[in-house]
This record gives sequence, C-alpha cells and structure tokens, in this order.
Amino acid sequence: MELVGDKVRENLCGECLGNSPPFLLARSVVRYSTPVQKLLYGLKYGKDTSVLPGIAEMISHFDMALFDQCDYVLPVPLHPRRLRQRGLNQSVLLAKLFFRKRAQTILNANSLLRTKNTVPQTTLDGRMRRKNLKGAFAMVNKVGIGEKTVCLVDDVYTTGTTVTECSRILLYHGAREVRVLTLTRVKMAQCSS
Repeated sequence: MELVGDKVRENLCGECLGNSPPFLLARSVVRYSTPVQKLLYGLKYGKDTSVLPGIAEMISHFDMALFDQCDYVLPVPLHPRRLRQRGLNQSVLLAKLFFRKRAQTILNANSLLRTKNTVPQTTLDGRMRRKNLKGAFAMVNKVGIGEKTVCLVDDVYTTGTTVTECSRILLYHGAREVRVLTLTRVKMAQCSS
C-alpha cells in the first residue's frame, strides 16, 4: 500500500486549478487499491469491524499535524435508511481512529445530516455525482462551529463531490475553514487543496 501523506502537498489537479474547492485541504492516508477496497467493503457492507485494527495500523503511520488545530471533527453522514441497512457509519469509526486521543471531546456525529437517500456515488460519473448530492446535506446542530476549524472525515476521496457539498454546508453555517481527511484516495483524484 502506498502512503499518500503530504507528498502531494504542492500538486493541484486541473479541476482545483480551475475551480477551487470550498475546503482548505484534503489528505488521505493511502491510495485506493484492492487490499484497501476489500477492507472498506467488509466494514461498510459486512459490518466487519475486525478490520479496524488493520486500518488503525495504516493510520498510525500518517502525519496528523495538519489536523491538530481542528476544533471539531464531523464524519460524513449516511442517510438514516442506509445507516439502518448497514448498521454502522464507517466514517464515524474512521474519525474515532484518526482522533483516538481527542475523539470524545471533538467528535460530533450528529450535527451534519444527510437529508436525501441518494443513489450510491460509486455508480455515477463526476457530473452525475454533483447532481445527485445537490441539497443532500443539512446542519441540525451547529455545535458552535462558528469561526472554528472543522475536520470532515470520509472513507474514500474519489471526485471530492461528497466532501465539497458537506464543506459548503459547514462554511455556510459559520465554520472558519474545513479540512478533509479520508482513509483512501482514488488515484485520479490527486488534488491537495
């Protein structure tokens, strides 16, 4: 598995050069590959939490310095119907692993809400992903995010559509900045901002 870390800090993709994302930065621990895909698939669709120690080991090698100043950590939410089907939100579990020492004080999994039960993003291209997620998120509890640095946690960064939509909502409700942290990044999405 290839660690992503900060190697791509100065490299911006063409999309980001032409259309800056609302979040300040996005970092991922590893590149999306078959072994990582299998771990996440088992966790997301099979409720296989036995993979968490392996994921924690990957995370332990990641430099979290860019996220030390985050005031709040918000995992990307699942729609309530999908959460009932899966039995867990993998982004919440990842947030707890990323922020193991501070999770109890800065993790809030109840403020950002997915209001639309959208089609899974994996089946869509970039344009359709943006259309699919338009208006899919809302804030239900602002937890004092005004003028705060928020870390948004998700499992996979593909086109950035999900974290872009969530970031817009957080900024609209007063967050000073949003930093995105994902376990893995699809190779085609190498944007570092």
